[in-house]
Amino acid sequence: MTFDPGREIRDGVHDAGWTDTDLWIASIALGGSLDLGDVIAITAGDRPPTRRQYDVFAVALNEHFADLGHDHPVPAWDGGS
Repeated sequence: MTFDPGREIRDGVHDAGWTDTDLWIASIALGGSLDLGDVIAITAGDRPPTRRQYDVFAVALNEHFADLGHDHPVPAWDGGS
């Protein structure tokens, strides 16, 4: 299966039970600089995230899953290739 960073983020947001706003806030807390509209475009599949954006989103989601006692289901960009 081909690594699709946009799909990985969309699946992570869905599995976390997060909204686009939740992902946006978590990414800002980690130093991300996207506005909410950019996050919505990425989670809607209108455009793919850059590698840096993906990495910030993946860390935010995986920290949330770790807080819940789960593993890190959103793979690193390199882990998907």
